[in-house]
Amino acid sequence: MKNKIFKLNLELLGLQLFFAVLSFFVFPFFSWIDGWKWIHGIFVGWLFLGAIHSTFWQRGNKDYKNNVIYNNHLKEGQLPKKLNMANGALYALPFLTLNLLMLFITFILDNGSSFGNKVFLIHRVLLFSLASFIPADKSVYYWPVCILLCFVMYLPCVTAYISGAHSFSLTEKYVPKIIYKSVKKDK
Repeated sequence: MKNKIFKLNLELLGLQLFFAVLSFFVFPFFSWIDGWKWIHGIFVGWLFLGAIHSTFWQRGNKDYKNNVIYNNHLKEGQLPKKLNMANGALYALPFLTLNLLMLFITFILDNGSSFGNKVFLIHRVLLFSLASFIPADKSVYYWPVCILLCFVMYLPCVTAYISGAHSFSLTEKYVPKIIYKSVKKDK
């Protein structure tokens, strides 16, 4: 169980770093568009949150299938196991904690020292894929927006795990109906 949570959180951190690097290299190409910062932020943020959603949807679906297999192979006298829907929130808690801890350390060390600047740089790199939503200067809104972004990254983890455990996917349900026209049979 701990190994599964550790691997899942490493994957989330890897996704966060991957999309930060992707965002860093894609950032300059949108500079000629008016409002490019928002277009870029919405596009890369949507891809990043979609990747997080996909990771947790797969985890929820896998846990559901493992639970069904376990319940189908019960021995006499064993009680069936129920899948806890709060597992998605528990699995992603270290990811949220790491982001909030990094934000808190950045807030504490925001005194202009070289170590504080390095921590601030690490914090900015971690949130770079959502950088267009963060105020450029350290205004009054800087820290609340960063805290909100940490929870925005956490929310898809919870919802995707639940939808994966119920094998519910909006894209699988509605996209084929939009793309493919259904053929009506004549009577």
